[in-house]
Amino acid sequence: MLLLVVAVTFGIAYGIRGGEISSVSDGTSVGDFSAEGSSNSGVPSQDESDEGSRIPEKQVYSFLACGDNIMHTSVLFGAVENYAEVNGTSPDYSSMKDADYDFDRIYHNIEDIVASADLSYINQETLVGGGRVGSYPTFCSPDAIGEKVKELGFDIVNLAHNHMFDSYNSDSLVYADNFFRSHGLDTIGYISDEDDSENITVVTVGDVKIAFLAYTEWLNGLSPASGETTVPPMLSDTELIRRQVTLAKSMADLVFVSCHWGAEDNSTATDQVFDYNYPRNQQYVELFLELNVDVIIGMHSHVIETCEWRTRADGGRTFIAYSLGNLVSGMYWGRNMLGAMLTLDIVDDNGDIYVENPKLIPTVMHYVKGNKVSSSQSDITGADTGFRKNEIFLLEDYTEELAAAHGCHAKDDASFSSSHRFTLNNLYKRVLNTIPEEFLPESIVAHGYQD
Repeated sequence: MLLLVVAVTFGIAYGIRGGEISSVSDGTSVGDFSAEGSSNSGVPSQDESDEGSRIPEKQVYSFLACGDNIMHTSVLFGAVENYAEVNGTSPDYSSMKDADYDFDRIYHNIEDIVASADLSYINQETLVGGGRVGSYPTFCSPDAIGEKVKELGFDIVNLAHNHMFDSYNSDSLVYADNFFRSHGLDTIGYISDEDDSENITVVTVGDVKIAFLAYTEWLNGLSPASGETTVPPMLSDTELIRRQVTLAKSMADLVFVSCHWGAEDNSTATDQVFDYNYPRNQQYVELFLELNVDVIIGMHSHVIETCEWRTRADGGRTFIAYSLGNLVSGMYWGRNMLGAMLTLDIVDDNGDIYVENPKLIPTVMHYVKGNKVSSSQSDITGADTGFRKNEIFLLEDYTEELAAAHGCHAKDDASFSSSHRFTLNNLYKRVLNTIPEEFLPESIVAHGYQD
């Protein structure tokens, strides 16, 4: 994680969310940064150069985005059991807010990828809410998962999604925003009042400033409580979007937008079980193309969707990943086990700043069928499916044996064609029929699939 958070006030009304200016370096090749944001990346200064006129080298910084991080009951019980197994104790589910958790098993296969990114984003679909721990349909996740997000090295946490008001007011949203910001991470999606809508999250890598915005199409019928000033960041609020994007572009070199949109289980793959046509996404895309944003990071459908470059109003290009699917969940269906991590390069070519080389790295959320915990053993709200040993795998490392042992087979339906069964071949088929080859790792394309 190589990141400089900028906190500069633009005039009286304009500001950048964040707090104090801080810098963090993990010793990666792009070098350390001073508090003023200057790079010590090996490029000589004028004083160090013999002629004093050496042209700066092209700087390339890595960006990573991960999809829905969902703490279903089974995921949390599994983390409690992981802790007990590691420490030789018995799992205690009685008070899930204060329980001992071990999330290492879940994330260990991707931790190096997250840590090596210069800038990284995650959609925390279930808010770290500070109250009684709850699961589907109204979530409240424990502090422990927020601490794990911090430990993994994520920089930007999205809070704008259909579960942002699961506490039936703004309490969990405010708690989550305060929690992550107090742990040194930036949040996007929480707007405390109308004035706060002028505060844009801007981060800096090298000399490049990137603004992050976040919007959602859905709130599950919930909203701020009466008397609260929270502004829901709705995709339907075109006035808010136009104002924020215009302001963001005046503050930053690049604008990245997080969009929680679409229909669940929507995909462009021709072999989807549910293949809804959802044109409203394109309505929002056209607005962002008109406003010349650089990257759109989509989610909500819980399945992977396609991605593409689109030409925008100023003649430049916008990269759109329509859905990264789930990173972590305890969902039943095999189609929801496939996710993708978006990687791309942020390039500063002597002041010419752009993004390039987007790739979607497919992942698989693995679990096995275990024993359920009864409601009398725990204070959590939300039923337990008994899915355990949750673990993220890169698809390229996943095996046919693991696929055969996956707990999602509990929901296999004989009425589905064989193309919808959870097999390694069908996982590759789903990926390759959904994401264009140019945006996939060579190892995935080379593997292929059999019809």
